[in-house]
Amino acid sequence: PQAIAGPTADTNTVTGGNVTVQRNAMSGLAFLHGRWRGINRTWDAQGRVTQTVSRDVIVPLLDGTLLSIQGMSYPQGADLTGKPDSQNFGILRFDDRAGILQVRAWFQGHEQLGEGRILGPGNAEWVLASPIGLVRFTVTRIDTDRWTELGELSADGGKTWTKRFEIDFAQREP
Repeated sequence: PQAIAGPTADTNTVTGGNVTVQRNAMSGLAFLHGRWRGINRTWDAQGRVTQTVSRDVIVPLLDGTLLSIQGMSYPQGADLTGKPDSQNFGILRFDDRAGILQVRAWFQGHEQLGEGRILGPGNAEWVLASPIGLVRFTVTRIDTDRWTELGELSADGGKTWTKRFEIDFAQREP
């Protein structure tokens, strides 16, 4: 077996460090915590709309300095305990030195890295690099038990954006 070289100075960069600042920044996303169900409307390149049911499980980790997001999509009317049609997973953290959200996500075998910002209590956005372009996610709190997630695609490096999906999370699950 070949030995693993381990991290180098370039790959072992330490960022952040003030846990209080990180926790306070991440508290702006506390409205997302919990198990959610919502209706997902997705637009294809020709503008046709399909609807699915989305379930998100969103959990704060490490004393509120990380946010874990697991998303699952099911056909309308499907048993939500079965295998989902699609799945994604992401980790968000606030880099207190740079003043930005750092995002790492996995979807359909791809790892995606990105950055974002908390725009205020109940509102944030982040952008991920994907194989088909940049994907911008915007989450907005509507009230205590409702929020939306908008997904937009840019194939020109962020100059223009096209709506690809919108999820209305209106039901918190136990």
